[in-house]
Amino acid sequence: MRVLFINGVFPVLSQTFVLDHIKGFLESESNVEVLARKKSGFQFEDSIPECDDNMLYIKPVNTKLFYRCIKGYIKRPLKSTRLVSLRLQKKIHAQTLIAYLQLQDEPDVMITHFGNNYAISTQLKRYALPNAVNVIIFHGHDVTSYIEKNGWNNYRKVEKYIDYALCVNNHFADLLKKNTNIKDVRCLYLGTNLPEIKRKSHRQKVPQLLFVGRLVEKKGLIYLILACKVLRSKGVSFKLHIIGDGPLRTRLQNEVIQAELTDYVVFYGAQQHNFILDMMSKCDIFVLPSVVAENKDSEGLPVVIMEAMNAGMLVISTYHSGIPELVQDGINGFLVREGDFVNLAKVIEKAFNLKVTTKEALTNQAKKDVEAQHSKLNQVQELITLVESGEKQ
Repeated sequence: MRVLFINGVFPVLSQTFVLDHIKGFLESESNVEVLARKKSGFQFEDSIPECDDNMLYIKPVNTKLFYRCIKGYIKRPLKSTRLVSLRLQKKIHAQTLIAYLQLQDEPDVMITHFGNNYAISTQLKRYALPNAVNVIIFHGHDVTSYIEKNGWNNYRKVEKYIDYALCVNNHFADLLKKNTNIKDVRCLYLGTNLPEIKRKSHRQKVPQLLFVGRLVEKKGLIYLILACKVLRSKGVSFKLHIIGDGPLRTRLQNEVIQAELTDYVVFYGAQQHNFILDMMSKCDIFVLPSVVAENKDSEGLPVVIMEAMNAGMLVISTYHSGIPELVQDGINGFLVREGDFVNLAKVIEKAFNLKVTTKEALTNQAKKDVEAQHSKLNQVQELITLVESGEKQ
């Protein structure tokens, strides 16, 4: 099976799930090509050739890209000429033409991560690859802030060229079913690697909180900082470790200073995955107070929550998007209303004071739920089975 993965910027530190899908298909002995609209400079710890020099990209434009396009044109002159003509007529995007010309082989399956990257695969399906199975995976902003800005019409225009729309939670699947006529919309949870993570005896005198995520509005870190301010005012001891970077970092650091929390909060910036897993083994409670951003951007179902639950951490999050599909309040973690930092502080303090047996019951149940619903091996295999069945139709 020949598989083409289509991405926006790739690779991205926070999008390990894309790499997991690529590796899964490679391990199934599929012939995999990886296309990015823009190639990033970031390298994963466990990188593979498709994430290095051998991947295809649309930007930056350079000699390597030029020679790939010439080679592809010579290899498939008829279709290439047709696509050039369509581009001159402005019926397809330049990115679609450049993507097709670079292909070593025409794919049997196209898998696009993030719905707003739909144009390349749907145009290829329509004009060059009618028999290819076209799968688009919707993650978060592509059915929230993107829709707030652009509406549903862009997806409706190309819905007949999408074979499967896969959503990372049932909430997003319901939105797509309600607002489009895509023939097959279903939820396919993201999976994650579930290594055995042993809790470390770190002998800290105070409870250790951990936040991991991009420093953007929808992650709700400002509300965690405000909750910490409430805890400090009550004389509660703690340490908050913040891993991640983003446009709000300076503002959030200033908020910590103004709240006189510099002795309580540590910013680490963006870190490699091994560092994050090590911190999960050392810290007590993972907090991700996600909210709907002003532009309506929302989470899907963050993989980092799955990793924290698998690591044996007690998880506190919010009633936001697909998060309640995994975290169940009082059963395998705790949930609070979005933006309610006062209650968030109360729940954190409650978590600090839980009996050992109660905490173990919550974290053990959390680990079981992640293993049942979000094993990377199971979820990747489900995706492979799906596209293989579509290929045979």
